[in-house]
Amino acid sequence: MITLQINISNCSTSQNLILQAAKEQHADVILVSELYRQPPNNGNWAVDSSERVAVVAAGSRPIQRMWGSAVPGLVAADIGGITFISCYASPRMTVAEFEEFFNAVEIEVSAHPNVVLGGDFNAWHEAWGSARTKRKGEELLNIIEQLGLVVKTVVIPQLSPDEESQEKALWT
Repeated sequence: MITLQINISNCSTSQNLILQAAKEQHADVILVSELYRQPPNNGNWAVDSSERVAVVAAGSRPIQRMWGSAVPGLVAADIGGITFISCYASPRMTVAEFEEFFNAVEIEVSAHPNVVLGGDFNAWHEAWGSARTKRKGEELLNIIEQLGLVVKTVVIPQLSPDEESQEKALWT
């Protein structure tokens, strides 16, 4: 299944763009962090209680089952026999809060045989394309290894402020 993951930073334009990109890329699932807003009366969206994250059934397969967690920033949905878990860990979380958050994630991942876990963990590690590794990134990588998960990522480089202004200059 083609799966996209994005942090849309509570932006309606970003949300619209990822939905359009999903159509163009024939994506089946979108894992969204920092959700803008869930469309009303849309059963293709599973959203956590804090409305921070979502699993979106973007293709022809519907959500078969969805559930949240008592922990904000965590939602799961079964689509096509796979459990998709979308997460958002605030950068303001302490390492202790991050570990508690990931205890809840571990429970969800361990309970299902076929899992895709994605999100914005605000945990830097070179293993997934960060410029450097920080303590939360080390914690996350340890948990990933303990759970037997595999890191699969396509890094899309972000523009630096200088590159952004050059980019804008090219298009204005």
